[in-house]
Amino acid sequence: QLTEASPDYLTAWIKLAQIALAQNQLAECDSFIRQALARDTGNYDALSLRGALRLAQGNTDTAITELEHLNSIYTGSPQARYNLALAYCAKGDTAKALKNADDAVSLSPDFDEAILLQAQLNLNRENTTEATTSLTQLIQRRPQLDKAHLLLAAAYLGKGNLEDASAIYRRLAQMFPQDPRFPMLLAVVLQREGNAANARELLDQSLRLSPGFLPSLELLVNLDL
Repeated sequence: QLTEASPDYLTAWIKLAQIALAQNQLAECDSFIRQALARDTGNYDALSLRGALRLAQGNTDTAITELEHLNSIYTGSPQARYNLALAYCAKGDTAKALKNADDAVSLSPDFDEAILLQAQLNLNRENTTEATTSLTQLIQRRPQLDKAHLLLAAAYLGKGNLEDASAIYRRLAQMFPQDPRFPMLLAVVLQREGNAANARELLDQSLRLSPGFLPSLELLVNLDL
């Protein structure tokens, strides 16, 4: 209704495009982006959304070309660097993905999603020290951010540090007592340590929280084999 009453109201077209993309209505999203760019060919939000749309459509190379162009215009935008990092992840180019994630964090040191992506890429490249350092700092600032805790636990597991990984899962289970994932993850560590009895108790706890939680069911079956 707003776009009908005020067809040149750019913000409305951007908002409609964002909603359509979130709902995976890609054709509608494309139409709204075209409307926005017809009114402002250099609009950052519209160009950024067009790159995200290309990724959603599976047109990774086109997305990278458009997002590289966007970064050449908005050189100081951490979000643009982050979006480009995601595009390179989709292409499988982890080196360029990490470079752009690094750039995003340098431009905005408190950019949580960029820090998480940077840490995940570092873990994938076995740069566990860098990942551990950045995640520890992020958790100090955002103690309720479960994704950061989970990545840090993965970093410890990658180094064979089961004790610190267990401590993280125990902390998460206390912070989020209704979440079945955390007793299950702690059970995985206990199973690796050979403590099948306590692992079983934790899996039972996970299934009490969510009776149909498939990862816990599968682990419990494996314990019985």
